[in-house]
Amino acid sequence: MKQTKIFSVLAIALALGLTACGGGSGSKATSSKHTHKWVQDTTKQNVEATCAQEGITYEICEGCKETREKKTSKKSHTYGEWQTVAEADCTHAGSRKRVCSVCNNEETEVIEALGHNWGETTVTQEPGIGVEGKGTHTCSRCNTTEEVTIDALVPSVSITTAKYELNEGKVYLVLSGTEQYFTAENFKWAFGLKLDSEDTWLVGKAEPEAADFNVLGVITPAAEEGANDSFEVKFDLTSIPAPAEGSKAGLWNIYAGPTGAYGSLNVSVSNTENGNTPDEAYNYYFRNDQQTSNRLTAGIDALPLFHFTTAVASKVEDQVWVNIGGKVRDASLTKAALDTQLAALDPFIQFQSTGNSYFGPEGHTGGSASSPEGLTYSFESKEEADGLYAYLKINITFMGSESATTYNTHVNVLANKQQNCVMEQDFLGDAIDLGNDLELIVFSNSTGAYNEQLGVSGRNAINSANNAYGNLGFRVQAKAAEQQGE
Repeated sequence: MKQTKIFSVLAIALALGLTACGGGSGSKATSSKHTHKWVQDTTKQNVEATCAQEGITYEICEGCKETREKKTSKKSHTYGEWQTVAEADCTHAGSRKRVCSVCNNEETEVIEALGHNWGETTVTQEPGIGVEGKGTHTCSRCNTTEEVTIDALVPSVSITTAKYELNEGKVYLVLSGTEQYFTAENFKWAFGLKLDSEDTWLVGKAEPEAADFNVLGVITPAAEEGANDSFEVKFDLTSIPAPAEGSKAGLWNIYAGPTGAYGSLNVSVSNTENGNTPDEAYNYYFRNDQQTSNRLTAGIDALPLFHFTTAVASKVEDQVWVNIGGKVRDASLTKAALDTQLAALDPFIQFQSTGNSYFGPEGHTGGSASSPEGLTYSFESKEEADGLYAYLKINITFMGSESATTYNTHVNVLANKQQNCVMEQDFLGDAIDLGNDLELIVFSNSTGAYNEQLGVSGRNAINSANNAYGNLGFRVQAKAAEQQGE
């Protein structure tokens, strides 16, 4: 009986223990799980974490008296100031250290070599164009002196002005601006003219050889110390021969420069004389508009057969005509020879109406399929006391079909509109009665016609016997009130 009681007490105690601790961490025999409640284990002393060791916190469960240890990370060192161990100099590294005030741990660090502190260079041999110079410099810390190489001078030119100049029957392209590092002896230029947008050269090449630098420019030293010197260089255009087949006429990209500075002159320059300078066979001018790939392009045109000095409109029966012409350039021509040359011409004729609509005689240069009916032309010649005259006669009857319209006219007796025979003076004759209370006024650029005579400074309104591209204007307008009904 006593033994039975003992077993009963043990069973109760075991049950109570299982209920309080959850059967321990390995028990599977409880239906009520115990949650530890950890508190400081006062029977043990916690270990404080330092930079030399980890810390330990001792804990015990209030219920089941199970214990555990929690570790904490080491603390960072508490270093003092850096102390130099070995000084660094220009070529050798140094070192420094610092010590932890808690554990006396030492940390060391390399101090990089300082490198030389060079003073100003003393030139012992001056550099030249393409030739390096020599010099020395000394370190202010260690007094080491070494020889140094001085970069070769890079020559440069800045072109600020381009113009044409006529001298003793020859036309020269004159370039001027400022230069650096050239001498009067080595300032020799090469020159080239490449057809715009094509790899065809009238003269020169993209990469000149030494012998191609054969035009000596003139240098004028600057008055102020340190300022760039000015220069001028001239290229003889008249003496450039025409190709074996064809002529010198065309739009040519300009290539020029002295040794080390040669290249395409795709620069903005001013044209002081508006171009349009002729020799006996060609006219020379500048183009820098949207129709050329470079901002500075030389135009060379064959001189036209005759001048445009008059533009007279007239009405014959129901047809309106304009006669544009003037004196023939070649005084040696006979009338028969002139008529033969006129018959062979295919002139460029194009009208630009208000609203930018372009049209010309169908089937001819500048023409279009949408040309107005009756837009035709012909040439005629006249023999006057002072020589031969030639005229381009254009039927402009179509203008009477519209009112309040202005026509800008591109007229050229040569095949290409850049090779132009242009008006040399203002035209403003009597108004032509078109009927229906309308009249036609003929005018040139100074009284309103758009003129695309082009210089490097842009479009301008100067008429010249040798302009590259001149225009004639027509304006259809209502008659004055007092004239209407006549």
